[in-house]
Amino acid sequence: MNFKNVTRVLLAALAVPAFAANGTMKGDGSAENPFQIEDYEDLKAIGSSSYLFSSNYVVSKDIDASASKSERCDGDDDCRGFIPIGKNKDAVDSTVFWGTIDGKNHTIKNLKINNGYSGESGFIQTLIGSVVNLNFDSLDVKGESRNAGGVASALVGTIQNVHVTHGKVFGYERVGGIVGKAIDKTGYAPVKGYDDMTPVLRNVSFQGEVGGYQQVGGVAGIIGVDVDSLVADVDISITYGDAKEIGGVAGYNYGHIQKSHSSGKVIVTAPKVGAVGGLVGESSKGVIDHCYSSMDVEGRYSVGGLVGYNEGSIFASYATGSVKEYGDESNGFMAPDYAGGLVGSNYGKIFVSYALGSVIGDERVGGLVGQNSGEIYYSYARGNVTCKSVIDESVGGFVGFNYGEIYSSYAANTVEGIQVGGFVDLNESNVVNSYWDAELSKIDSSSGGTGLKTKEMMTMSSFAGWDTLGYWTFERCEAPKCEIDDEGYGCFCKKDFHRFWTIDEGKSYPYLNDGLDMNDFYWHQRLWLVYLRSLEQPPVHIQNQTFAKTSSLGAVFQGGSVALRFEILNAASVKFSLVDMQGRVVRVFDLGRRATGVHFETLNAGEIARGRYVGVLQVGGKATEKVMLLKK
Repeated sequence: MNFKNVTRVLLAALAVPAFAANGTMKGDGSAENPFQIEDYEDLKAIGSSSYLFSSNYVVSKDIDASASKSERCDGDDDCRGFIPIGKNKDAVDSTVFWGTIDGKNHTIKNLKINNGYSGESGFIQTLIGSVVNLNFDSLDVKGESRNAGGVASALVGTIQNVHVTHGKVFGYERVGGIVGKAIDKTGYAPVKGYDDMTPVLRNVSFQGEVGGYQQVGGVAGIIGVDVDSLVADVDISITYGDAKEIGGVAGYNYGHIQKSHSSGKVIVTAPKVGAVGGLVGESSKGVIDHCYSSMDVEGRYSVGGLVGYNEGSIFASYATGSVKEYGDESNGFMAPDYAGGLVGSNYGKIFVSYALGSVIGDERVGGLVGQNSGEIYYSYARGNVTCKSVIDESVGGFVGFNYGEIYSSYAANTVEGIQVGGFVDLNESNVVNSYWDAELSKIDSSSGGTGLKTKEMMTMSSFAGWDTLGYWTFERCEAPKCEIDDEGYGCFCKKDFHRFWTIDEGKSYPYLNDGLDMNDFYWHQRLWLVYLRSLEQPPVHIQNQTFAKTSSLGAVFQGGSVALRFEILNAASVKFSLVDMQGRVVRVFDLGRRATGVHFETLNAGEIARGRYVGVLQVGGKATEKVMLLKK
């Protein structure tokens, strides 16, 4: 039996039916006959007498809450306004709202809340229940402690179809236009006692101003669950203090944000600040999927048009706003570092994404990413890059400083500075099958990538193998048609192929196709791993310095490199993959389009752990040969 549901019924039975407004509501609080909020006095009555936090409410009229501006006053200009729902106990000693409020698309306007240092700030403090179909206009929320949100300081329940216009929300830490934090039991700073619940935050928007110091976002301070359709048109300005994790939609993300976007500006000129982004300040192990930002972003350390600091995954997302890295390291200020059109510092993965905005910075500055220590696939940068420092360090059209992997990407922009690279300035890892417009940038050198003329950049044949890049969607099928037998899931056959890139020949640079789906892409990767496992043979010991040969493929680890020999019968695009004994692809080397004949390559694999691997040669998109390798 569900204790919470039983409690709801019992508490509803205690409610005394009422029949008028001005603090006495119609209804009985049940789901069938909810209390009706008709005016500001009714709104204030929630939590008093029989109007329990477990009851059901509907807003039956637009409500003018202007009276809140002159309530709880210590002086003429120091009024605290509306008491947050949950700040005081209700008749059964509850301090969390686990009932429902259905706004019926009505609007509450001119509501003021100032909770000072006395706890969390918001229309509701801890929301376990739901608020749906409700609008706020000129909502003013202020707090001096953690967890400040326009609608709820802490969300464990549901906020859906809720919109705020002309809002102002200010706090110290975990500050959001809609919620301070939306996280489950597994996350950072969870709400204790509600381990069985997962917050729902969907189809919400905030327009106005948000301020704070740490984990500040236009919609949420922290997001740790799946959310979608979040919109922020917000100005965030922080000029003093130690500020970090500031974003247009979320300050800190370890959840899954999808189909969300931001506009406005984020300007953080505090002396010590890190992780400032147009959509998210810091994304730690989180996912950002089909999102975009047009915000202009200004910060000092790890500044990005979409994400300031990324350790998660970004898929099919983009940024169009400008990025500016400011300041010097005098007078206790942090040295400016890491600025990118999409991401300032990347330690995660970026797929099929791009940046169009200009980037101005001092050190480690790039059109897409300032510093890359992760992986970037099938992406591009078109915004101009400028280094304003007299001591240039790591300024590139695509990435400033690369410690990670870059595959099948390009830059078409101008790059200005003393020491710059057309694609990458400083590179300590792999840049594979990637290009930059050397004619546009007037830069003919780079630590990675290939420079092309503008006309060549508008011809798909210039980009080796790009016309074959993409993923398959699959459908279930039966033998003998079965192409991939996934034990436990059944047989699958290829259905449709979705290419990443397209081009208007002679008229445009390559651009990414619409309709790319992250779930389909990851499912393709999963089934491809199953296919690779099906190619494995019993282990074969490979002597050091000796090729392990099949009829057309040989490979061996030599220190931190793989010495590779292969022969192909017809010209085609070629890839070589290393797969561990659990079937996980640990490295893919895109070797571009190769002519008929025998080829030799030395591939950098220094960071790969010791052990046995399967080397798989893919020619023309098909795995044709395999070999066992041993790294000692």
